[in-house]
Amino acid sequence: MRKMKFGILLVFAVLALVSVASAGLPSQVTANIVNPGSQSYWDVDVTIGGGDIPANNYIGWCSYAYTHLANGIDVPFNVYSSLGLLPANLPSANWNKINYVINHKGTADKFTIQRAIWHYAINGPIAWGTYDVAKYNALIAAADANPTYVPDVGEKYAVILWKSTSSQPVVIEVPIPTIPSPEFPTLALPVAMMIGVVGAVQYVRARKE
Repeated sequence: MRKMKFGILLVFAVLALVSVASAGLPSQVTANIVNPGSQSYWDVDVTIGGGDIPANNYIGWCSYAYTHLANGIDVPFNVYSSLGLLPANLPSANWNKINYVINHKGTADKFTIQRAIWHYAINGPIAWGTYDVAKYNALIAAADANPTYVPDVGEKYAVILWKSTSSQPVVIEVPIPTIPSPEFPTLALPVAMMIGVVGAVQYVRARKE
């Protein structure tokens, strides 16, 4: 029984560290989005960023093939991580497989990658446009073979830029952050406090028994 309690405690400790480490996304950014062609990927120029999304230019992806989204200047977007819990009003997508695609592009061009992302954002293939069919099929087959894929440090993950008045979200690629070693004591403090409190409770209960 004690081993099980200790195991549960360790799980909570790990979850606490993960939640602290993944808190680097700002709640909102301001960006200019420009479609450089007719194939629906985007140039996303974040002008006001923060945390893990500093002001910079990012590769952006369109979420829906059949919904128009116009170019926008100084647009405020709410920011959501594809690795966390997403609000109910955010359009659904298979984010595990989208994250697989953006980390395993190989030599596929933007048109082909965009269609693979559409495949998992709207649950099906897209019948129009110019793209490399063979590379598209290979991406889809590989992503389908890795349905629980989660990117690791050194890889990227999809971050959703969304405002409720938009016709669809814009997806950008953000590197998985590393936790600098000097900050470990700061991160460990709340976890250590939690472990200490639970440990004290268990000790008192054991004495009473």
